[in-house]
Amino acid sequence: MAAELLRSVYWFNPLMWIACRRLRRESEQACDDAVLSLGVEGRAYATELVDLARAFNRNRRTWSPAPAMARPSSLERRICSMLNARLNRRPITPAVCLVIAIALLTISLPIAGF
Repeated sequence: MAAELLRSVYWFNPLMWIACRRLRRESEQACDDAVLSLGVEGRAYATELVDLARAFNRNRRTWSPAPAMARPSSLERRICSMLNARLNRRPITPAVCLVIAIALLTISLPIAGF
C-alpha cells in the first residue's frame, strides 16, 4: 500500500511504475512460496488459483481487489513456478543479508563521495 501511495505521488516517474510492478510480482511470488512451504501441494494450489481466475473472469464487473492476484499475465508464470519442484523456496539467511548490505555499502559509499 505504501508503494501504491508513493506511486500516486510520483506518477510521472516511469521508474516508480516499474518498481511497483516488480514489487507486486515479488510479493505474489513470496505469498506463493509461503503457501507451498506450509505443505500445500503445488498442483492443488495451482488448481485453486485457476478456478479463482475463472470465477472472476465470468463476472468482470467486480469491484474487489482480489482479481489483481489472478491477472492472466502473471497467472501462467505463477503456476509454472508452483509446479517447478527444483526451485529454492527458502528465505535468505541473515548471513546472506549481511553480505548483501556490506556489498551495497561498499559500492554506494564511494559513489556518494564523488
